[in-house]
Amino acid sequence: MIVLPFKRFTVCLHFSFFATVSLLILLENNSCALLALYACIIHETGHIIAMILVKQQIEKLCFYGAGIKIINRKTTEQKSFAEDAFVLSAGCLINITIYIIAVLFFGNNKDVLFFGVINLMIGLFNLLPVNAFDGGKLLVLLFYKAFPIDIACEMEKYLKKINILIVFTVIIAFALYGCTNFTLYITLLYLLFTSIFL
Repeated sequence: MIVLPFKRFTVCLHFSFFATVSLLILLENNSCALLALYACIIHETGHIIAMILVKQQIEKLCFYGAGIKIINRKTTEQKSFAEDAFVLSAGCLINITIYIIAVLFFGNNKDVLFFGVINLMIGLFNLLPVNAFDGGKLLVLLFYKAFPIDIACEMEKYLKKINILIVFTVIIAFALYGCTNFTLYITLLYLLFTSIFL
């Protein structure tokens, strides 16, 4: 792992990140893999901007094989539901905003439009109600806001079980259908991994 300490936070680059990017570039369209990486960086930048706006401090920015993760500095100060929801949704909002800008102002430029579509897909993908994704975290945040803590805990456990069941069923269905898209299977296995372990 490569650790780059900066004044306010640390950037960690896991070797699995470089391995995953290299594998995607080798097996898929090079430009598509790089554009997806740029869209992921834009997504995380949205979270960082939101964290700065609500005065949450970043401790680490970790790039690893399964994605990019922001770790905020632990504090005893209680964050509000609105602040947490804003930070969690900011990455998806910036991706979707880039898509809207691409369609409205660059509709004739196929390359910009394609980058807009990739941003839309990254934004929507992260809104999936999987526990480790923004959509899942938003849903769990809503559970704890709307229900007593014991009920919210049970709902969070059921969400995890439902995620595992759905993703496993989709993997089996695609395999039986004869789908051979490598990236699709990597994505589904990543979803299954995050549903089980995160």
